[in-house]
Order: sequence, then C-alpha cells, then structure tokens
Amino acid sequence: MIAGVAAFAVVGAGFWAGSPTLSILTLWNLGVPGWFSPIVYGLAFGGFLVAIWSAFNSRQVTIATGLLLMVAGGVGPISTYQTALALTAVTLIGLAVGASDIESAPENEEEASTPPVLSGDPISLT
Repeated sequence: MIAGVAAFAVVGAGFWAGSPTLSILTLWNLGVPGWFSPIVYGLAFGGFLVAIWSAFNSRQVTIATGLLLMVAGGVGPISTYQTALALTAVTLIGLAVGASDIESAPENEEEASTPPVLSGDPISLT
C-alpha cells in the first residue's frame, strides 16, 4: 500500500507539473488521450502497482503477467501488436482464474452439498 501511495504521489505530481508532455507520451505509448485530471492517473497507476505487487506476493505470476500485458496492450489497440498483447493478457488472466476455480472445487459430493461455515459474530443491523 505504501508503494501504491508513493506511486500515486509521483505520477500525480508528474502529470500536474508536466501535463502536456506526459499527455502526449501516454497517448503515443498507451493510447490514453490524457483527458482526465492528474489525480485520476495517479490513482490508476497506484492501484495498478498495488495489484501487481499483491499478485507477485501471493505467487500468482500468471495474473501479474496478464496485468502487465494488458497495460502494454494499451487502451485502444490500433496495431496487431497491441491487439495480440491484449488478447494474450485476457487469455492468461482467464486461464489463471479458471485454474484457481478448479483447485478450489470440492472433491466429492458431500463437500459440494455442505454450505460453507462462516466464523465470527453475525453483523447486526439494529
């Protein structure tokens, strides 16, 4: 979270100080036109960094790779290269999520019919 907040501050400050230059660079490299405020770009990059960091810490390398490829593919795929990166990212993330669903599936019918038990006190709305 600290790295995400630091990335938010650095990217937000960079867009605030050099907005025209960074807007052109993000348009050329990522296909993002730069219409939003610097705070939005800072939050997006900070959240992206936290997601990548969390995926690597939990050893979900396929998810982390898919996220990196998704950003490398850009927002509006203009070329076949960008389209291939985006399709590869979606495929990797889909395979990773499908594999985690298979691993967590119950092994026998008794486990499948038994509802999960929640621990802790129920939340009272009164």
